Amino acid sequence: MGIPTAIQPPRNPDPHAELLARNAESIRQLERRVIGDIIEIGRLLSDCKQLLGHGNWISWIDREFALSERTARNYISAYDFVRSKSANVADLRISIGSLYLLAARSTPEVARTEAFRRIDAGDTLSHSEVKRIVEGAPERSVRAPPRMRTRDVIEALGHGDFARLPGIEQDKILAARPKNVDLAINDATIRQGWERPYRELQDALDSLDAAKKWSNRKIISAIPPEHLSATVERLESAKNFLIKLHHEAATR
Repeated sequence: MGIPTAIQPPRNPDPHAELLARNAESIRQLERRVIGDIIEIGRLLSDCKQLLGHGNWISWIDREFALSERTARNYISAYDFVRSKSANVADLRISIGSLYLLAARSTPEVARTEAFRRIDAGDTLSHSEVKRIVEGAPERSVRAPPRMRTRDVIEALGHGDFARLPGIEQDKILAARPKNVDLAINDATIRQGWERPYRELQDALDSLDAAKKWSNRKIISAIPPEHLSATVERLESAKNFLIKLHHEAATR
């Protein structure tokens, strides 16, 4: 006859289980409410951006709100994403971070479709599950999205200082296409603190450096014949000015 096994007493249920479940549901409801607020903020910011026009939106954001340009763009991306999917905010069973991830430009459309298929089926997707869907999705389809202008790419990366620069400084940075855009923007921003005569002189010298990449023959052939004599006169005047400036600066 075997040794009788001791009867294990029933485990006491977690006394906090009911409260934890209620709190978890409350948190989910609050998060959905926050997501709704984010999407509404994104809608309002998008409207303001259209009203302000190109080049004015970043400075307006800095002046009116204590939020970063990247955060503002996240709000607008979330709004555009939900609007494109005609999604009901109350049915979005995802976190705020998951919403930003699905709304990101780099997220393949097939990943968004899969996530919404799961949501429509009643699944509550954790952030790690949304991340797994995005990372496991195949690359974008063969049809690539339209290429953004370099100016738009720089602004999309969150370079608010670039948008604040004068147009001539922006154009110089774009023309040079420097590898270290941050450094170029910083240099151009510092230059705005120089006294105007020196700043304009440096702008002129930069233009001359840019012209050096072309051969003299190429430059002359590009000058319309009716402008050639006037250009020669301006070159002579510029040469005399530079000689005098060089002489005076060298003797100081």
